[in-house]
Amino acid sequence: MNYIVGNSSQALAGAPGSMGLPYPGHRVAVLDLDGNECPRGTPGDRALHRRDIHGALDPIFFLGYWNNESGDGRQVQPATH
Repeated sequence: MNYIVGNSSQALAGAPGSMGLPYPGHRVAVLDLDGNECPRGTPGDRALHRRDIHGALDPIFFLGYWNNESGDGRQVQPATH
């Protein structure tokens, strides 16, 4: 399994009820309907950046759907930041 967010009582203690914190190297944010990052505690949509904190393609992301090229990108939005 590949994980992007999570928690650990020793290393990444997240708030109760939260998904946890981004694992080191990954870029995760909560965005509003206009694609702007929400202030902490504001509801919005989870967004995972395709590039890691160093600018390289994040190896966690899949390359595409097996035998379904038309399915690619339906849930992927272009980066605005």
